[in-house]
Amino acid sequence: RQVVAKVVAQKKNKTVKELINDYRVKDAAKFMKEDKMARSLSIDLIADRFGYNSRASFHREFKKRTKYSPYEYILLNNEFDKDSK
Repeated sequence: RQVVAKVVAQKKNKTVKELINDYRVKDAAKFMKEDKMARSLSIDLIADRFGYNSRASFHREFKKRTKYSPYEYILLNNEFDKDSK
């Protein structure tokens, strides 16, 4: 465990927790952008689907990495869909 943490810190300049959250948020953002089903789900269900136990932690980590709240991100991507039609 310590070896993995040390390697991640050296190679990525992050903690293991930060790296995991990077991947979770990246996957959640992709889901929210590409899967039309995401628009019908609550933020709580999306947070749970990507491994977050609370809406608050999902919101904080998502906004930290994307500059948008999860709700803003869904709305923003719905607007792009409307423009492309």
